[in-house]
Amino acid sequence: MPIIIGLISLLAFMQLAGAFKSKIEFSSYTIESKKIPSPIRIIAVCDLHDRLSEEEIPLMCEKIAFYKPDAIMMCGDIFDEGRDHSNSLALISELSKSSPVFYVTGNHEYNTKEADKLKRKASLAGACVLDGDRASLDCGGGLIYVYGVDDKNSGSFFSQLKTCGSALDASSYSILLSHRPEYTGFYTAYGFDLAICGHAHGGQWRLPRVLNGLYSPGQGLFPKYTSGLYYDAGKIMAVSRGLSDVPKHVPRIFNPPEIMVIDLQPEKKQID
Repeated sequence: MPIIIGLISLLAFMQLAGAFKSKIEFSSYTIESKKIPSPIRIIAVCDLHDRLSEEEIPLMCEKIAFYKPDAIMMCGDIFDEGRDHSNSLALISELSKSSPVFYVTGNHEYNTKEADKLKRKASLAGACVLDGDRASLDCGGGLIYVYGVDDKNSGSFFSQLKTCGSALDASSYSILLSHRPEYTGFYTAYGFDLAICGHAHGGQWRLPRVLNGLYSPGQGLFPKYTSGLYYDAGKIMAVSRGLSDVPKHVPRIFNPPEIMVIDLQPEKKQID
């Protein structure tokens, strides 16, 4: 009986402390680089997993529009096996009306066995689908380049990454969209200035200032890359906690779903 009472008390405390908070947070980050000619704002949407209802789409678009993004990056697992994809496609369609949308696949697109079909549908909905190639993004009269690779489960991940790395222009700021953060060593080695990833689901269970994640797919127990910015040799990787509600029967603890707001700015000494 004391054990049961203790567990009930713990759950009650966690509920009061906001451990199971499910409201989507918009987390803001600022990155400076001498390669960035003019300020530009990026929204990163990761691991949606087809979780939106039709009624939630306008509200999501309204919340994203509030931040006035110059570009929206979708870094995989936007779609999920066993779920209807129409609402995610509708979200892409609505977002692309006001901002360019860039999209790469995650492992769950390949779990559907229809990844190529989903990429075509995303493209028709208005997304720029990147699978081993790049696109340019106007940045106040200058250009930055957005590269993207399919998930590792495509079988083409490493070859696409090599192709993108070979096409890098070291004088221009480069953004890589790749679903999995555990391959950060490759992103740094190829020289991408910023990699944006998801997949880690924030480590699923977190404890503020104590545990940055209990478990992440691809990294296992006590994962290293779960949330925020990671720096290595002058390069940066941004990892979103994502919007995932899967696994469906395992709650996110102290790990609210997240959309990242990334402000890219010239170095301050260039502005002053």
